[in-house]
Amino acid sequence: MIEAKEVEKMLRITIQNPYDADTAQPLQGTGFGLQSIRRRLFLLFGRNDLLQTKQEENSFITQINIPQVI
Repeated sequence: MIEAKEVEKMLRITIQNPYDADTAQPLQGTGFGLQSIRRRLFLLFGRNDLLQTKQEENSFITQINIPQVI
């Protein structure tokens, strides 16, 4: 699922990927993609709190908040 909406002067993009905990492979990546996005958001907006990730039940959720300057 991908969702985009405006929340408190932010464009909030949420990406939710389901997975089966019983058959999921252990994490083998380096996390470079998420680190790169986090760094780019910091360079653009000077904030470290614009990208969050979490696991809920059988879903991995990534949320990106992009300030909307008016």
